[in-house]
Amino acid sequence: MLHQLHVWDIATKYDVAEGAPNRTLLSAFLIMGKQKFRRLPITKIGKIYGILTVTDLMRAVKEKGLPAAFKEKIQDYMTPNPQTIVLDKSVVDATKLMRKGNFGSLIVVGKRPDRLQGIVTERDILKHCRDEKWKEIPLESFGKDLQKDMHKIESSVPLTNVLAFMADHKVFRVLTIDENGNVDGIISANDITHLIAKERDEFTMNPNFLTSLTAQFLSTKNVLTLPAETSLWDAVEFMTKHNIGGIPVTSGDEIIGIFSERGLTHYIADNY
Repeated sequence: MLHQLHVWDIATKYDVAEGAPNRTLLSAFLIMGKQKFRRLPITKIGKIYGILTVTDLMRAVKEKGLPAAFKEKIQDYMTPNPQTIVLDKSVVDATKLMRKGNFGSLIVVGKRPDRLQGIVTERDILKHCRDEKWKEIPLESFGKDLQKDMHKIESSVPLTNVLAFMADHKVFRVLTIDENGNVDGIISANDITHLIAKERDEFTMNPNFLTSLTAQFLSTKNVLTLPAETSLWDAVEFMTKHNIGGIPVTSGDEIIGIFSERGLTHYIADNY
């Protein structure tokens, strides 16, 4: 079934938001932050130039601070010549390419290899890929792979520390922990870019605004979790329902890892 599913069947089509390489990062913050996009194809008159991710935005803020980062050019922070895939390739082909390069997305092209037709992401795979045999596969069978996407940071640290961690490690989410080492929330990179886009005027007037906020301020409390015995099928359905890309996995009262859309992508690549 998955081999019969084509990239074009699940991709976000050409009306995906785009950015031009010579625009400022402020324009990217406004597009990505407001819509909570993690990736932005960079094109000019339809021609592909690169791709910009939220962790690229984190890196710019870490290096330049705010509001100075707003004035930087997209072309100086994007990844040029991003990996592409032809629209009639199978989704399994896409997962293998993403697995090999550790990519979170692929630019979709047609007959012309330099012209944007759409984008296929790990989230698209999560939303559209299913296999009945997943009902017999518990999350605990992923073992140590669950730990690869689990990152923790103290909830008392400034948001700038969270931002720098995401930029350095190229991660999209971190769990926040209290003074006793217990998980008390979760922050996504989209949460940060959304805040920056929403409060851009505040950052212009007060460059230290981000430093004055702690991780606890932005973290989502009452973190959704799933027990380790949950089936892969049910986990994918649950994540799709709640529109989340990663779910903490528990054994008893302990979080033993995070199952993410990247974990699903790699699973399909390795098993189909």
